[in-house]
Amino acid sequence: MRAAAAPRLAIVVVVVRFFSQRRLRQRLADLERRRAIEEERSRIAKDLHDELGASLTRIKLLGELVQRG
Repeated sequence: MRAAAAPRLAIVVVVVRFFSQRRLRQRLADLERRRAIEEERSRIAKDLHDELGASLTRIKLLGELVQRG
C-alpha cells in the first residue's frame, strides 16, 4: 500500500506544479500587458504635456507681439 502511494504523490506534485506554473505565467503576462499600457499612457501624457507647453509658449509670444505692435 505504501509503495503505491509514492507514484500517486508524485503525480499530485507534478499536477500542482503544472497548474501553479501556468497561473504564474498568466499573472506574468497580465503584468506585462499592464506595464505596456502604463508605458503608453505615460508616453501620451508626455506628448500632451509637451504640446500644451509649446502651444502656451506660442500664445505668450504672440500676445507679447500684439502688445508691442
